Amino acid sequence: MLFRGGRRPPRGSRLSAFGLGSVTRYAISLVVGMEVVAAASLYALYRRTNRDPEFRYSLYSGGDLTKSWLETYYVLGEKMDSSLRIRENDQLLWTGQGKTV
Repeated sequence: MLFRGGRRPPRGSRLSAFGLGSVTRYAISLVVGMEVVAAASLYALYRRTNRDPEFRYSLYSGGDLTKSWLETYYVLGEKMDSSLRIRENDQLLWTGQGKTV
């Protein structure tokens, strides 16, 4: 990497190997790593929600956070394909099993 005048800065400067440049690289890689973990976690949650009606019922009977995730899942499904009627099918399944809806 070339600096002003084509020379490297002295070792004690802020741009040396253990100075500001490495801290910035570490911070950026930490943020990117956290985003990758968050995206993978959300994908795993969506996949489980999409495939398991019992898990959807546990979300339905859970707290406000889980109900909001389930509502987001239903809205997303309706926007992608309105003929799926996931919410109605789940409610029919749950009432058929004797669960409270």
